Amino acid sequence: MTSSTTVNAGYWYWKGELQPENIDSKLFTHLFAAFADVQTNTSTGTHDLIFPTGYEDKFQSFAKTVKIKIPDVKALLSIGGDTDPSVFSEIASKQTTRQAFIATCIEVATRFNYDGLSLHWQYPNTTDDSNNLDALLTEWRTAVKEEAPELLLTAAVYYSPLYYPIDAIKTSLDWINVMAYDLQTPVTSPNFTLPPAPWYNPHFSPQIISVEDAIIAWINATVPANKLVLGLPFFGRSWVLQNADEHEISSAAAGASILLCWDDVDWL
Repeated sequence: MTSSTTVNAGYWYWKGELQPENIDSKLFTHLFAAFADVQTNTSTGTHDLIFPTGYEDKFQSFAKTVKIKIPDVKALLSIGGDTDPSVFSEIASKQTTRQAFIATCIEVATRFNYDGLSLHWQYPNTTDDSNNLDALLTEWRTAVKEEAPELLLTAAVYYSPLYYPIDAIKTSLDWINVMAYDLQTPVTSPNFTLPPAPWYNPHFSPQIISVEDAIIAWINATVPANKLVLGLPFFGRSWVLQNADEHEISSAAAGASILLCWDDVDWL
């Protein structure tokens, strides 16, 4: 991604009600189809890309569908997201499984006319994962250069750069989508409310992680700012208040509410 490239992207999530044909593509430069699952084939030891049952046609036609009115919009296939992260640890651990996985991803992307691929390994969390992800990204970029040089390569990443191979990200990916949301949730903070995606730390509290903290962490890790795309959630989290009259940030809570407000496209 060059410094002049603007990424105004959205994620279409197959579990929502919005269908690809109803997305207003003119609002975006890039659209992601989320998610292709990764399943281990126990008989062959390989890893297959699987589209969600009943939505195969939506994924297969996604690129064509979103380009009907806006041919210049870029369509990317998001891989993972809902996939057990141990599957990616397994794939990345050996050169043979990395190469087979890479070949499968490129083949699927080109067959269904996607403009790029996005890895959603949520999340690498060991030094071995980091080293193996380094190899995966490096080998993936090499294969794309040789087989499909027009394909974009991106990844969605945690708000913290810990356990990510920074050099490989800088050299092998066009950009990364920083998931700077759900920084505080009713799961991580059941006893008092906190903002899930605050732009800044409103009280400079060590308990609160902010969007600013996330972006600064990645810049301090030496990833160029023009390779960082900020993820914005189109959903909200809710708590059950212990006292309905006390409803400020940090008010006492009794765990999560069943209410979750969300839209079908997350923006970047």
